[in-house]
Amino acid sequence: MPFVEQMANLRDSIVKTYADLRANLKTSGLGRRILTEIPPFEEALVRLSRYLYGVFTGLAVMIVNAAIVFFIAIYLARARSCT
Repeated sequence: MPFVEQMANLRDSIVKTYADLRANLKTSGLGRRILTEIPPFEEALVRLSRYLYGVFTGLAVMIVNAAIVFFIAIYLARARSCT
């Protein structure tokens, strides 16, 4: 199964599961109270994408900073060994 099909199936499955969850929660009083706190699917998706963007951006910055420190350390170690 091609990747694009898998992603489309995953998207459809997530949308259906979210709708099923909301429908199940509507059946009880506590569920209805919980629903007042759960955002609509589109808003939840936007929140999740912002969160993931922040996580991956932070991770990328950390990796770049580590690489810079590593190369500066190599440079300084080599410069010191030449003197």
